[in-house]
Amino acid sequence: MKKSSYFFTALFLSLMMLTGCGESDKKKEQATESSKAEMQQNASQENAEAEEKKSAALRETNGKKKVIIGIDEHYPPFSMRDRVGALIGLDIDLAEELARRMDVDIEFQMIDWGEKKNLLDNKEIDMIMSGMAISEERKKSYGFSIPYLKASNGIVVLPNSPIKTAGDLANRVVACVSDSESYEFLQGFKSEKGPVKEIVEYPNPYKALVALMMQKAGIEAVMADEMVVRYYISHTPGKFVFVPNTFRKPTDIGAGMRKTDNELRGNMDSALRAMQKDGSLNKILTKWLGTVSQ
Repeated sequence: MKKSSYFFTALFLSLMMLTGCGESDKKKEQATESSKAEMQQNASQENAEAEEKKSAALRETNGKKKVIIGIDEHYPPFSMRDRVGALIGLDIDLAEELARRMDVDIEFQMIDWGEKKNLLDNKEIDMIMSGMAISEERKKSYGFSIPYLKASNGIVVLPNSPIKTAGDLANRVVACVSDSESYEFLQGFKSEKGPVKEIVEYPNPYKALVALMMQKAGIEAVMADEMVVRYYISHTPGKFVFVPNTFRKPTDIGAGMRKTDNELRGNMDSALRAMQKDGSLNKILTKWLGTVSQ
């Protein structure tokens, strides 16, 4: 797996260590009419800008269509920042190669993971990446590309925690990312010992892990994408322990979009299939993950 940037690791460690008079009536009337006209013009301009914002998928730059991709910058190794603040990661490399093959321009927009569906429906973004799991429940709300990876969710605890297996989550306070595949899993989780005691939601895995480290809200474990939590653990040695989630099989990872965006989905699927065939997809996956499961 590709090593973390200095900027990214240092940021994570540092957070863990810290707890008009005199006018005639006519002139006034003219001024009033002028003001009204100006207000109407401004309102029309604002409406036009709003419509433009809501039509992101149809905008063009330099004659090319522009696709706005919503990502979470705290989701390594899929999407993160390097030491100078540039976006890097598996999904960044993948999106850029897909854009080249699809002959479109792309723009990455940072999003709150829990708001992704609203942003997509409002056409503020056109696609969601950052290791998005494909589930039957999500298929009711999103259109998905063909999968390009398989991943599991995993459990993170503090050293000396009594939680040794996934079954030990029963009657425990567990943190996860809002509207995530882990959240869906925890809602339906029930081992021989019972369900979890409470689910505490955070906007990204980073904040959930910081909360665990600081033992906020009685949190005893974090559940998130296995690749993501293993990445954090490998760059914070001695701080966390990984526990496999044996209750969950690996799930497909793909790009989410509006169910009505058939053209965008079709073009992306064609590009992904071409990348699978020529080996370029495997090259990107191996760069960031070492070994891959497609």
